[in-house]
Amino acid sequence: MEVKKSSWHYKLNRKLGYHEKRNETLCGYFWKTVGRVVWVGILTACVIGLGYTAIFEIPFYDKICLLIAFLSIGLAIAAPIEAIIKIRKIRNGEPLWAPGEQLTRSYIKAVKDKVCPIITFIN
Repeated sequence: MEVKKSSWHYKLNRKLGYHEKRNETLCGYFWKTVGRVVWVGILTACVIGLGYTAIFEIPFYDKICLLIAFLSIGLAIAAPIEAIIKIRKIRNGEPLWAPGEQLTRSYIKAVKDKVCPIITFIN
């Protein structure tokens, strides 16, 4: 099976310290990806929980103002970054959403066939 280096799961694994192995199987790669997604979710929930706790200690009016400020700042940072990424893709002639074989679907097929194919990473 071929995995594109531009896929979200490859980028996530790469940022979190994954190094390509020779003869990596789909099953192992899938479970590493699931583990990393769960780990990022837990860390995100902890950060949100800490922020929520901090906001609860502030009087109600200040909470609303603080929430609006955080949302505005977050949107002001995220929106231009996303726009720049999409504009670069459009300029390069790349599709905004690349159709292809999905990791989960490939894993389910492999489990049904009782075979985990070897992954090759392509550009």
